[in-house]
Amino acid sequence: MQLSELITVAPRYTRAINLERDAATPGAIDGYTVTITAREFLNRLAQSLIAPAGHRAWTLTGPYGSGKSAFALYLANLFSPSTAAGNKLARSILKEQQPETYQLLFGGGAKARVSKEGFCPILISGAPEPLLGALLRACCRDLRPFYATSGRPPAALKELEGYRDAYQEDRTAVSQTDVVEALARVIQHLQESGKARGVLLIIDELGKFLEYGARDQESGDIYVLQQLAEATARFNPTGFLLVTILHQSFERYAADLRPSVREEWAKVQGRFEDAAFQEPPEQLFSLISSAIKHGNHKFISALKKQAREQAEEAIKLGLLPRGMSKAEFVEAAEHCAPLHPVAVLALVRLSRKFGQNQRSLFSFLTSREPHGFANFLQQEIDEDGAPCFTLSDLYDYVAEALGSGVGVGEGATRWAEVQSSLDKAAQSPPAELALIKSIGLLSAVGAYGGLKPSREVLQFAVAMPARAFQRAHRSLLQNSLIVERKHSDTVALWGGSDIDIEERLREADRRVAEGTSLAQKVNQLWSPRPLVAKRHSFQTGTLRYFSVRFSDMASFSKSLEVPGDADGLLLYCLPGTKSDFESLVELAQGSKVREQLEVLIAIPREVNALREAIRELELLQWVRTNTPALQGDAVARRELRTRLAAVEERIGVELQRLFSPDGQSGQSTLWFHHGIRQEIPTARTLANFLSAICQQVYPATPVLRNELVNRRHLSTAAAAARRNLIDAMIKNGGEQRLGFVGTPPEIAIYASILEHTKIHRPEGTGYSFGEPSGDDGLTAVWKGVKEFFKHCELQRHSVKELFDLLQRPPYGLKMGIIPILFCAAALAHDTEIAFYQDGAFVPEVTVEVYDRLIRSPEKFELRRYRVEGVRREVYRLMAQLFGKEGGPDSEHLVSILKPLYRFFNRLPQYTKQTRNISPTATAIKEALFSSKDPDILLFSDLPRACGVEPFTATEAVVEDRLNIFFGLLKGALIELQRAYDDLLSELQSLLFKAFNFAEGDARERIRVRAAGLVDHCVEPRLKAFALQLQDDHANEAAWIEAVATIVVGKEPRLWSDTDRARYEVTLADLVRSFRRIEALVFEESARLEQGRKPEHILRISVSDRHSHDLEAVVVVEPQDSSKYAQAVVRLDELLEQLKLADNPELALAALSSVSQKYLSELTDSGQSKGKINKGRAEKKVRHGK
Repeated sequence: MQLSELITVAPRYTRAINLERDAATPGAIDGYTVTITAREFLNRLAQSLIAPAGHRAWTLTGPYGSGKSAFALYLANLFSPSTAAGNKLARSILKEQQPETYQLLFGGGAKARVSKEGFCPILISGAPEPLLGALLRACCRDLRPFYATSGRPPAALKELEGYRDAYQEDRTAVSQTDVVEALARVIQHLQESGKARGVLLIIDELGKFLEYGARDQESGDIYVLQQLAEATARFNPTGFLLVTILHQSFERYAADLRPSVREEWAKVQGRFEDAAFQEPPEQLFSLISSAIKHGNHKFISALKKQAREQAEEAIKLGLLPRGMSKAEFVEAAEHCAPLHPVAVLALVRLSRKFGQNQRSLFSFLTSREPHGFANFLQQEIDEDGAPCFTLSDLYDYVAEALGSGVGVGEGATRWAEVQSSLDKAAQSPPAELALIKSIGLLSAVGAYGGLKPSREVLQFAVAMPARAFQRAHRSLLQNSLIVERKHSDTVALWGGSDIDIEERLREADRRVAEGTSLAQKVNQLWSPRPLVAKRHSFQTGTLRYFSVRFSDMASFSKSLEVPGDADGLLLYCLPGTKSDFESLVELAQGSKVREQLEVLIAIPREVNALREAIRELELLQWVRTNTPALQGDAVARRELRTRLAAVEERIGVELQRLFSPDGQSGQSTLWFHHGIRQEIPTARTLANFLSAICQQVYPATPVLRNELVNRRHLSTAAAAARRNLIDAMIKNGGEQRLGFVGTPPEIAIYASILEHTKIHRPEGTGYSFGEPSGDDGLTAVWKGVKEFFKHCELQRHSVKELFDLLQRPPYGLKMGIIPILFCAAALAHDTEIAFYQDGAFVPEVTVEVYDRLIRSPEKFELRRYRVEGVRREVYRLMAQLFGKEGGPDSEHLVSILKPLYRFFNRLPQYTKQTRNISPTATAIKEALFSSKDPDILLFSDLPRACGVEPFTATEAVVEDRLNIFFGLLKGALIELQRAYDDLLSELQSLLFKAFNFAEGDARERIRVRAAGLVDHCVEPRLKAFALQLQDDHANEAAWIEAVATIVVGKEPRLWSDTDRARYEVTLADLVRSFRRIEALVFEESARLEQGRKPEHILRISVSDRHSHDLEAVVVVEPQDSSKYAQAVVRLDELLEQLKLADNPELALAALSSVSQKYLSELTDSGQSKGKINKGRAEKKVRHGK
């Protein structure tokens, strides 16, 4: 009889799950094991069913073969209506294996979270196609049966079927929104008709849809996921559950997309709650035990007895997996027989290292590959002894199944060593080969609990008699195939090395002095993790931790200072001698320690074992640094790394023994706080005591539950959200929820910090910031901020002072949240608090100012202003000037000065620099520009600018002086406000004057002239000038601004007084050029109208320092062209004869004098009397301009 006749593998493990195919097969979940991960997710689902705002869209993420699809199939059957084929089996499995979860979901009768109607499962298996098409097919396939026997299908289901058919014809014909809305209406009908609680939509292999969506973003339909996730929140009671399954994180699928597209995908991902789906090793052990089935036979009894004995031996060796009780382990080992317990533990580790978890496990159990479990079961039963599948058998299977795959990636070197050792021992007995394989396999999978290649574990794992093991072990040692590593109590394969690590350690011991204190060495070589005050952190929402530091007698006093970011200090004192111990106890009870509530001190009686471990670590590090040959010796490097890891682990264990109350410290370690000895017997006592210290040190810590910003340092995303929130606080403080739309990250910060605490609340017809209300502890913080503002009345104080105050006891706020609370308080006192940066007043506080303030709070100062005496009357008149309500009792100086500064800052640059204004306006402008203090500006600088004495805080009211001051101030401000408009008006007048037009219709007349000239202008600047002159769309101000910009080459707003003068000169030049071209164009046009096309048209102009300019447009008629040509030739010859050809200046001067004579005659003969036409009054020959 073969073993396979008595031992089988459950059928459900023999093939992979396909969600759509196996949904109709109830037996597909027969034998399903509800694992720890599955139970936890079911518990989360149960909570969401009763939470009105709970998560109802999840992503199960886990590696290949981790059982996600099997769980999805089980979940679909579990939540289906009680009449469904697989529901009864699914519920019975849960009730038997996880009764508490069963009660959570189905207990309570009519009030059960999942009623007998259940959910209609809609199941989708991923494929490389658009998700929308698969969704439509699945909806129509899985919803239609609910209406097959009774009831009329809702119109929405028929709509879905119509969408499905239309989508098959044309993918663009169907809207995602329409599909989701139709599905929502079907869910509503299911609830109202009582046919089902709702819909459970499961999308397996979602990654295939995401990969398709990444490749084809046009038709990938990825955003339908977002709409589906959002739809789950519509129903109360819960009617729509969405579960998706991925093999890797969502963002990995979008890694190669454009940043903007990745951001959009991230928004989709944000609608889902991620749930990790990977079983712990002990759960995989239980899965194997549930997969192996035994028949009834006396041989099976013997096999189970052997397995029981092996399990008990494994427990003695410390191989009991974490999370399993002894009884559970023994029972599981029985069910796993004939697999040896060590082989099962190694298989679990191998499946996670090299394969696909459960899929690898069950491939091992079911495959017919050589050396596999199914092949092992083909052997005949031996009545004399029970067979056992050992580590060496498992090695043979792995080497065969993975082949070259074990030679790459993680652990490749280890596998190569095993093969090398087997090659060297090829002629050795089977026992020695089995031992080599066992050592190699345990080394390859890595230490897990007590699963390491120690001599005891190996003797147990190879399942051979003790003498045979000792013989094989001794032979391998003698042949240098294995080596014992005493530092780690393990046996390892010997790869060969030229470096003797032991000799190098002896050399290090000779060279490295032991003079440095133990505490100093531990601080240098060891970095213990901080301890968190968990209860206090949970209660307040503010993470608090204690930094750990080591000290001794010499450094005790210096070591009491708490590190910057930490909330407290746990000081571990290391005595060198008994005398040191007694002295440290005295110091721990001294006055200096009693002043520091945030320090907890621990003093062990002896630290010899720790001293030895630290010394060994020191020596090993010296060997690593001072042995150059290590670079070329991989074996020695690996041995050194192994030793370092072992000694570091030993140090951790020793520190745990000394300073963990649950360790072996007992009464050997004394604890002190505030100079008083404390009894701390357990780790829980220590954790609670740390929280109690935090409560003492930080009694005014508010309850702020927002992990995004309630921390010391913010992520980039959190910092951006905080910035957006502060920006909205400044700009939209009067709006509900600060004007936020949707659910950006900053809305969660707003809700927890500003809305929940009533800091931002309704007031009148809008919203405002004010003192918090409620018992969340923020009132004390707000009071502290107000006290700080009060201190700012007498003198300015740095913002850093306030930030430091809020971080110190009793508040202990974190820097991530302080700027938000500070901004709220500053806005609540906006009319009183003035900001200064580097000593200069900041008239308008924007989010950019806060950016700088958060980066460098030491550069910013605050001052609070109150108005008294005659200054109140000054304030009242200033309020009237700016149209604000105010009275003699007002004390809000800043609220008046901000509009004044805003008025000045918004003036054009021209107005700020021009001197073409009155002396008073100039003086006021300079006072506003140079002032650094609002108080001095209003009551001293501005009065002096108006020629009035400053107003002191104690003097009486003098009405005449006040009236003179405000009369002059008002007039000067109006002058400043009008200065730029006056400039534009003057520029326009100069333009009209240049064209000899009065105001009236001057612009239209200039436009007409320019329109006729644009096409004849060649010079770029003149052409641009003409183009702008003909513009009839812009208003007067914009038109003259554009013209002036072309004339000077700079916008008038940016002009200086020099630019204003340059405008007048340049305008005259441009207008002259305009007229010259205009004259030529007119003459040519006039002759063409008469049918006489001229041969040449020339404009001639001559000027000298004694007479007016003479100019004329002369025309050469066609009949005179011959004479014209002869005259040109003769004149040229004459100039040659007179030897003027080589002197162009003299030649031109002679020609100009002759031209001047003829121009005068032409003028005297009256041939220049003709007008161009009305609107173009331009002479052919002009004197002067």
